[in-house]
Amino acid sequence: MKENNEKLPLLMTVHGDHPSRQSFYSLVDRQSQKTQLPILIPRRIIGSGHGWLVLVNILTGKSSLWNPDSMSQISLPFLHDAHMYSRCVLTGPPTEPDCHIIFCSLNEEEQTVFRVRDCTTVSSPPGEVQIAAMASFRGEMYGLVDTDDRGFEFVTVHVVEGGLEFRPLLDELGRTVKVPYARRNWVNAYKCHLIEAPGSGGLLLVMKLMRGGYLKVGVEFKVFRVEVAANHRVECVELDSVEEWTIFINNLGSSFCRTSQKGACRPNCVYYTDEWKGRAVKVYDFGERSTTVLMPFRYAGRYVSLCYWVDIPNIPEPELEPQEVEHNPEPELELEPQEVEPEP
Repeated sequence: MKENNEKLPLLMTVHGDHPSRQSFYSLVDRQSQKTQLPILIPRRIIGSGHGWLVLVNILTGKSSLWNPDSMSQISLPFLHDAHMYSRCVLTGPPTEPDCHIIFCSLNEEEQTVFRVRDCTTVSSPPGEVQIAAMASFRGEMYGLVDTDDRGFEFVTVHVVEGGLEFRPLLDELGRTVKVPYARRNWVNAYKCHLIEAPGSGGLLLVMKLMRGGYLKVGVEFKVFRVEVAANHRVECVELDSVEEWTIFINNLGSSFCRTSQKGACRPNCVYYTDEWKGRAVKVYDFGERSTTVLMPFRYAGRYVSLCYWVDIPNIPEPELEPQEVEHNPEPELELEPQEVEPEP
């Protein structure tokens, strides 16, 4: 049996026209299944890992951990301004005694930390650093700091009394490790994701580059391999290709990288959910620098549905209505290749 971090994530959508309904889609089986899970209403999934989902009710601020396989739930403290939280990181399995959950706000200078064992809340004072991305790797927490004038720099993240502590990562010459990327004038928005590579292959930094104001058109991706040595020395190198890997990016919540599976997902591609709404998944090909669309949820609301990639082993059983299985989703639709301004 495959470990969960080797399985392809499932795609879940919340039906915008019927918010009480959800659908799950398996890339491997190419089947979608409708469910009705009251625990998901009206909650965001802002993280998933180790078979658990992190749920936040943006209306009440209530948050919890939920395991769809065992149907067990762990209550967490309330989040103030819950609608501002878009992602979180688990430092380990929630059943471990020292597991913490770090909630990251859309305001990159604000994080909230919960210790799962006793629901202790640790809030970090805002205004210290702007965390653009965060990931757990080999028992350590790593972050990417947006320094504006100095670019993006890597840090280790430590839960300490009173909040979080950030320590710069150095290269072999003792210099702060920076992302080898110069900001582009045509890019007006960045989204960064730190993801563990398959087979303990270090970390990947995936940068989503956008332009076009609110519409966020002209999407392009950059990917960097981040090698972390035992002495915390780090090297960051841009990649032209991710070869046999496939990357899964969420607008909300966790992101993943898996070894591609023939007939299930395309290698050297990014499968990403759209900005805040939509029933489709877009597929960016690093080799062709083009984008296609995957449409597994034809019956979901076109504009008001919301999709997530989730790291859970199985599709949850529906609670209130019989299973409905659909085969052979719509084929991918080819879009015109995006024009990207050449680098100077």
